[in-house]
Amino acid sequence: MAGIWVASRAVTTWFMLFLAAHQGPTYWAPARPGYFRFAQFWDSGWFHTIATSGYPLRLPLDEAGHVVANAWAFLPAYPAVVSAVMSVTGIPWDVASVLVAAACSLGAALVLDRLLLAVLHRRSPFTVALFCFGPLSAVLQVAYAESMAVLLLAVALLLLVRRRYLALIPVLLLTDLTRPLGVPLAATTAVVVGLRMLPGARERLQRRHLAAALAAVVVSVVGAVLWPAVAWLATGDPSAYVASEVAWRQGRLGPGSFLPFTAWIRAAQRIAPGGLGLVLLALGVAAFAALLVAHPAVRRLGVEVRVWAAAYSGYLLAVFDPQSSTFRLLLPLFPLLGAFAGIRSRTVRIVLLVLCVAGQFLWIAATWARWHVSGWAPP
Repeated sequence: MAGIWVASRAVTTWFMLFLAAHQGPTYWAPARPGYFRFAQFWDSGWFHTIATSGYPLRLPLDEAGHVVANAWAFLPAYPAVVSAVMSVTGIPWDVASVLVAAACSLGAALVLDRLLLAVLHRRSPFTVALFCFGPLSAVLQVAYAESMAVLLLAVALLLLVRRRYLALIPVLLLTDLTRPLGVPLAATTAVVVGLRMLPGARERLQRRHLAAALAAVVVSVVGAVLWPAVAWLATGDPSAYVASEVAWRQGRLGPGSFLPFTAWIRAAQRIAPGGLGLVLLALGVAAFAALLVAHPAVRRLGVEVRVWAAAYSGYLLAVFDPQSSTFRLLLPLFPLLGAFAGIRSRTVRIVLLVLCVAGQFLWIAATWARWHVSGWAPP
């Protein structure tokens, strides 16, 4: 599996170097930046700010009194780990941030292999290859927290499958401080434990695991509100975290209170007015739900992976608005790639991998590389 990861990172690095060589001047770097500078584009600067300056104790406001973009929207675990690596090794942020991300992506690939072995009872190098070469895999070796988040998520799901509830507790908390996955993780933990407690459950929770399982559920719920609570205590504003997250969408949707699910509804109405967009949105949600419930290849992935996919997808529908970053936000659904493990045709496998590699280049070119000063399609 490590060999697959090495090959994939070589391909991604070549793509990044090629596009960086054709990159014009940007807000973050002069024209034709080196790899490590190119890997610091977009939100990477916020993690650097957190590592060097911490979080603001007063929320920045615009002239109308609305909270504007600030560091509270980004969680502290990734910049903290990078800072620790910098302190130990003395290497600069540009290099350390990329090395930490790349190392975590290797860990994620290896743990995904173990997760698939646990749920499918066999290894699937092809699934790991889809993950490593996938259209979004470039984000696994830039100064973003995604690779650390998918590593921790894979570990959390593996521990949940293996019923290692006490070991799961610190992983849940660390994941909650890496990316905003706390709410769907809490829902997944609670639902899976609840299903195992039902009379007649196929693999009913044993009494010796009950206390640890319930503790994991409680900790998962606490972890879901941990960072919002920290932001509240630090700033004195109970809505500090949510307001900071919502600040990013004000340029597209305008200021206003956050209402769950409304962003997707508005987007559907924009794309296809007259009710057609809402119908298409409903059909898409229904089709995905049916896939999780009824498709044999997905069912073989086990209840833990399917509950996670349902919880996280519902969370995205509730709190995020569809835009170019939505593709990156789909990355935590990577365990569903295990549904492709049963493909036997060599031709189909090659075609899928070629599409992944092509999609990766297009994703980097369309989102990460900034071809026009006025362009705005964040990854």
